[in-house]
Amino acid sequence: MFWLEMILPTAHRPLPVMAVKVLLARSRSRAFFAKSFSQAMSIRATGRHPLICWNVCRIVVLPMPPKQPAPKVSVIIPNCNHARFLRQRMRSVLDQTYQDFEVAYLDDASTDDSNQIIGEFLGDPRIRALYNTSNSGTPFAQWNKGVALARGEYVWIAESDDSADPRFLEKLVPVLDQCEAVGLVHCQFWMIDEKGEKKSDSDMWWRELDASRWTHDFVSPGHEELKYLGCWNVISNASGVLFRKNVYVKVGGADEGMRLAGDWLLWMKMLLVSDVAFVAMPLNYWRWHPTTVRARSLHSRMEQEEIARVLRFYAKQTGISPRAVQSTYHVRKGGHALAAGLPAVAIEHACASVRLRPIELSAWGVMIRALLVWGRRVCHPRRLLTSIRSQLAHWPV
Repeated sequence: MFWLEMILPTAHRPLPVMAVKVLLARSRSRAFFAKSFSQAMSIRATGRHPLICWNVCRIVVLPMPPKQPAPKVSVIIPNCNHARFLRQRMRSVLDQTYQDFEVAYLDDASTDDSNQIIGEFLGDPRIRALYNTSNSGTPFAQWNKGVALARGEYVWIAESDDSADPRFLEKLVPVLDQCEAVGLVHCQFWMIDEKGEKKSDSDMWWRELDASRWTHDFVSPGHEELKYLGCWNVISNASGVLFRKNVYVKVGGADEGMRLAGDWLLWMKMLLVSDVAFVAMPLNYWRWHPTTVRARSLHSRMEQEEIARVLRFYAKQTGISPRAVQSTYHVRKGGHALAAGLPAVAIEHACASVRLRPIELSAWGVMIRALLVWGRRVCHPRRLLTSIRSQLAHWPV
């Protein structure tokens, strides 16, 4: 293939400005201006590509520069006002032991110092930065935008407030390389606080569902993992997931109508058409802090509606009654809250379960145990009854 690099209508009349702009826009590499044919050839010999030769009255056709191979992995870093965590996130990506990747930084109209901080890293040719002038309103719009830009076969959505072990890609990329049926692989994680101090490992997230399943590496059929996703989002942190771009695209990407549970719904859709793998090493650091969208929306009406929507989708795929699926979810979450010493949250979930299925005895059991714990704390029967009444009308059916 050849590339038309230099053209002038006369020896002493340069191309019009608009023509120069058109040529620049169509150029696949940086343009360098030369004043003579010999100078153009000198520039060409250095590996650069002269676009216009001012005093040459002829067309020069040169070989097209070789196309840069696409990286194996595209790292998408969506950010909105996480300047205080951004340096750590960027370093944890750039310091990976596996280096065949590109980075797309997507800023969703941050008002803090995020753009100044990301500027410190833009000297790295692997990094592209794109800035929204107005907030998209949902993180999943940024996910879809990033995946559309990705040139890599695999995609890692590295949330800007999380961090990673340097071996994250080194351990997860080979799993996708070796197992073509696997659409996504995720790993164990540490939960960290705002200061980066470890709060707990991921065992607490899974042990109630299966005490041994997530203690070792595995590859599993997608439909088998789906039954665990019907309990709650066991693929809980997107920063700990590496997935195939083509599978993401095949299922239509993330739902931009959601703000919180879009990842949960996405994993379900991907596992309907592919398998899942798990790496039992804690290679991801999931940060919990008060300014996350999830923390601000915890127990809100929006969260409740999105959870109900995901569970209805699961029920449709499995043929189980939607009310039964939602009721079982709330019983499990209520028991989890009770074990964590959160009786008020346990009552909330138990009431949601009873509203869906009044005959759900396990929900009544959770409620009674939670009431006994909470009652000892507040010692006010009227307050207990008021709380129960409000919770019974709270969750959507």
